[in-house]
Amino acid sequence: TPKTMILGSMDPELLRKILREYLPQFRHCYQRELQKNDKLKGIIDLDFRIGSLGVASKINIIVKNADFSKKGTSCMAGVLKMIIFPKPKGGGVVDVRQPLSFFSETEKI
Repeated sequence: TPKTMILGSMDPELLRKILREYLPQFRHCYQRELQKNDKLKGIIDLDFRIGSLGVASKINIIVKNADFSKKGTSCMAGVLKMIIFPKPKGGGVVDVRQPLSFFSETEKI
């Protein structure tokens, strides 16, 4: 499984747990993409920063080997913006790169 990369102080397992709670929303973005391309699958990277207030910023959805449209990646960025993360320890920022796999029936964080 691709690893969660975190720069800064936050427990990677906690971060994955929080992101997993939003899988239905990420899946919704994917389902919309499937309507245009029913063979769409692959891995994207959620690349973002958690600021001192626990809100995602500097969001970059990196499409690796999947053919997501701009609309699809914007949808995923929107999901990240909804999430309230724990505030980074010591008031710093946390840079995260979390792979997300989409294969029509299942997706994994």
